[in-house]
Amino acid sequence: MIITQEKVRELRLKMQAILDEFAEANGVRAMITGGTYTLNNATYKLELAVVEEDGEVRTRDAEHFIYYASMFGLTPNYLGKTFQHDGKLMKIVGLKRKNRSYPIMVEADDGTSYKYPPDLIKKLVVLEKQP
Repeated sequence: MIITQEKVRELRLKMQAILDEFAEANGVRAMITGGTYTLNNATYKLELAVVEEDGEVRTRDAEHFIYYASMFGLTPNYLGKTFQHDGKLMKIVGLKRKNRSYPIMVEADDGTSYKYPPDLIKKLVVLEKQP
């Protein structure tokens, strides 16, 4: 057998289905987040994240947002906020601190992930004023 990009995708979907069952039984979220392959092997990355009591998942990117938002002129309050952009409902889900130009991780309502610059996030998201 030769490992192709198509085979990597197929195997990833099968592994994710098994992981989803495992995750539900253990109160975590399990995600295959990327990887690499050659003709003879494939390496996948696995991330486990706690599912909070309110159902929210605290991923590594979400934790990074809380810790490093101020480096980009934002506050932790932006995490989880939603906004409309290009006709889609978007939700701020995390931060990739090493990506200086597009560090803000956003997920569309269809599950597609995007990266945004902090200045655009500031324009698109309206935070409630604190009393």
